[in-house]
Amino acid sequence: MALVAACSDLEAEFLPADEASADLRLPTPSRALVVLESQELSERLIDFRVLSPALAAEVRVRVLLPKEYDPQRRDPYPVSYLLHGCCSDGRGYASWTDEMNLLAISDLLDVVYVMPEGGNGGLYSDWQNAGLGGPPRWETHHIRELLPWVERQFHVRRDRAGRMLLGISMGGHGALAYAAKYPHYFGSAAALSPAIDSNTLLGRLVLDDGALLDGGVESDVWGPRSSEELRWRGHNPFDLAENLGTVDVVIRSGNGRQPGRLLFLDVLEAAVHEMSVNVHRELNRLGIAHQFDDYGFGTHTPDFWEEGLARILPQQASAAALPPMPVRHFSHRVIDEEFDVFGWSVAVQRDAKEFVRLGNVSEQGFTLSGSGQATVTSATWFDSDSPYTVTVDGRPETMVSDGAGRLHFNVDLGPPRTVQEYRFGAPPGFLRSVDVQITR
Repeated sequence: MALVAACSDLEAEFLPADEASADLRLPTPSRALVVLESQELSERLIDFRVLSPALAAEVRVRVLLPKEYDPQRRDPYPVSYLLHGCCSDGRGYASWTDEMNLLAISDLLDVVYVMPEGGNGGLYSDWQNAGLGGPPRWETHHIRELLPWVERQFHVRRDRAGRMLLGISMGGHGALAYAAKYPHYFGSAAALSPAIDSNTLLGRLVLDDGALLDGGVESDVWGPRSSEELRWRGHNPFDLAENLGTVDVVIRSGNGRQPGRLLFLDVLEAAVHEMSVNVHRELNRLGIAHQFDDYGFGTHTPDFWEEGLARILPQQASAAALPPMPVRHFSHRVIDEEFDVFGWSVAVQRDAKEFVRLGNVSEQGFTLSGSGQATVTSATWFDSDSPYTVTVDGRPETMVSDGAGRLHFNVDLGPPRTVQEYRFGAPPGFLRSVDVQITR
């Protein structure tokens, strides 16, 4: 029996599966993955060799199908993306089945598991390369190439509740970073022994060396911390924690100790434990519900990650079986000049890079923070072609929604920042915040 459905027309637009995912379609890939080779390793397991335009290279993707996988069944399958850790010599994608017993753990789970390659130290990011840009562009590869390809190739769900992330170590960073940047694509994210706070001393040291593992030089990924701290923070789950308010988050870490060995310390696990505690505390400060499994004795090794898989994968599969719910309240902060989230679009004209925050978004309004001139387009949350009273920074006006039920706003955030945020001489924090209220 052929396990892989025919794949064609990868340039097509990816339509939402239901009302809960309306306005949440994946981006249309500008250039698609090219499958060079596929190999069925078993009844459930398939390896693909693909050519990625974003990476300008060939990479591997491993896919594990559920038992009795049926590409014609009425309900599509949830899909989970498993992001491996560093230092894998190009075999990280295979570590889940080769080292952590994924086949047995997933035996009764009705989920498609996708295991992409992430490089030895790619950090699940588009590299800066001293300002020249990629390749490699790992984030573009995974979000703009891999996700659309999977949703064309396999009978999987296309709503955020049906897409899950799980990563270990460097992959834990990728899982929470992707979930924080794209919460409209992913309903849950789990991070095991994760490198999720580059603001710590060991975090900076470990993550800055990632490029060396893939033939680059130090700071190739996000630039030197001394001058590009904003870029570091713009990819850092700790700094993006507020964006996880709509995501089911699990963080799991040991302390690097072993019972009976008082002088033993796994420095790497101790380092990621500190990062995990920091993100846990930040999520608590923000009032964001999550699960933190601080399990004490434990090292940075596959045996503890396998135990984590056995606990978390069934939990994620059960959550994915619940009906997807529309998101009608969220906050989102990024360093991009333009971004889309939950059907809302923001574009800011500014002179220097900084964080922009679209906060407390609901049908009653939002707060926009940053500098410069901004345009905001709402999701299709409103009655079409209908008048609304919109109060921007205390000044009311009548606004008519468009035919799709969107409202369009111009927001003056004041004089634009002239020095990139976090650089010497840059004022701290947001330069201005503007409240927008919406009433009928």
